[in-house]
Amino acid sequence: MVALLGVDRRYIAFRASGKLHAQDVSQMARTIEENTAHAPTVRVLLQLVDFEGWTLGGAAEAAVANVRDGKRVEKLVIVGERKSDAGIAWAIEVFGSTIVEFFPEDQANEAWSWLHADDTGEYLSFASFI
Repeated sequence: MVALLGVDRRYIAFRASGKLHAQDVSQMARTIEENTAHAPTVRVLLQLVDFEGWTLGGAAEAAVANVRDGKRVEKLVIVGERKSDAGIAWAIEVFGSTIVEFFPEDQANEAWSWLHADDTGEYLSFASFI
């Protein structure tokens, strides 16, 4: 399941839990596409909570979305509960064109700061999205 935590201009935060299905990945891709209508690229935070991976259809849709939307997502930060979640960040970066970083859940604020690095202006704190 995917939940949209919030959108602030070109910043989007999602929470993923359980197994992701093709429609979950499509929902995230639609949100990204809608927000790139206002800015050429977006920066995305993906928080993994009780994440169990993808169904076969979800994995296929994620691969297609990564290729299709890779240039729309300038930076992606994944915040996960387990060290094994870091492998997801690695796979997305290797097979896509997005800059990806992984942070453990106790460093969510640092992850949000990394997402905003080299950006100017005010931004919301991560805590305002959860």
